[in-house]
Amino acid sequence: MDVNEAIAGRTSVRDYTAQALDGETIRHLIDAAVHAPNASNGQPWTFTVVRDQGLLDRMSTAM
Repeated sequence: MDVNEAIAGRTSVRDYTAQALDGETIRHLIDAAVHAPNASNGQPWTFTVVRDQGLLDRMSTAM
């Protein structure tokens, strides 16, 4: 895939499943996020993984 395909094919997803991700997949996604481009590579990375659905629901409502 070239950059134009990536840009033109980009979509937002807001329909999620309740299926949990395994720890290895979560680590892979965080690693990809850390290596994504950002302004002067100066972003202070902090990630929080919420696996408890009740807590996630409460956070979603509060935000």
